[in-house]
Amino acid sequence: HPLDGMGVVVPAIEGSPLLACSFSSRKYAHRAPEGKVLLRAFVGGARRPELVEKDAGELRRLVLEHVGKLLQIEGDPCYCDVARWPGTMPQYHVGHKELVARIEARVGALPNLQLAGNAYHGVGIPDCIHGGEQAAEGVFGG
Repeated sequence: HPLDGMGVVVPAIEGSPLLACSFSSRKYAHRAPEGKVLLRAFVGGARRPELVEKDAGELRRLVLEHVGKLLQIEGDPCYCDVARWPGTMPQYHVGHKELVARIEARVGALPNLQLAGNAYHGVGIPDCIHGGEQAAEGVFGG
């Protein structure tokens, strides 16, 4: 399987416990030996929060089944590990933008106070870097 691209995101409409699968060794070749690939699968999240409580064996089986179907992979992996990060990804709710706007309006009245982080304008690393740069410009004047 060529694994063209950097990974896949699985839309909720699919009904899969799989949220996404990152092709880590396509992004960073040194992460897998020659002829092998390293995949990182993400399950649970706000769609299926109960999955964080499943035992490691059940999570492995679930992930291998769904990643196998999605990517048409057969056979067992050379290595499989389960890591859990419960509650680490903010889940924005309806009205989030308006709430952030109200918070920023109040903070704007306080000199040299800025807010940054994944709770405001995006959960990804690039979003956080951008927010940190904007906060620094707000404090130090660019």
